[in-house]
Amino acid sequence: MPESSIVPSLQLINEDKEFNQHLLPYMAKFYDSSDDKGLNYHIVSVFGSQSTGKSTLLNKLFGTKFDVMDETKRQQTTKGIWLSHANLIASAEFEEPHQNKHNIYVLDVEGVDGREKAEDKDFERKSALFALATSEFLK
Repeated sequence: MPESSIVPSLQLINEDKEFNQHLLPYMAKFYDSSDDKGLNYHIVSVFGSQSTGKSTLLNKLFGTKFDVMDETKRQQTTKGIWLSHANLIASAEFEEPHQNKHNIYVLDVEGVDGREKAEDKDFERKSALFALATSEFLK
């Protein structure tokens, strides 16, 4: 897939627990007019310890462009919860990732157990609950 056709991600919820006001215009880009009830979509999310390669995994599996850690400095990369439309789908069925023809969205959730927020566990709990409540598959 050409680099220019990859849809950027959107910070859905920032580290201050505020929803992005541009969510509806972002979702409208992928709206399927044959879905009159708006229920034809799937959400996959990744949740886990900080700096374990969650964003890298999502980028490889779904052709997303979530920010990943710079190898020269080890620090938190994902802040808040990010959403991206899956550009590609990698599977054992196909040798190469193929174009996503379905409404599959990917959530990249801020890592837990980070020293940056050692005292603030409220966001960790709420982001975990949000990921569990919205996702069909959680890794």
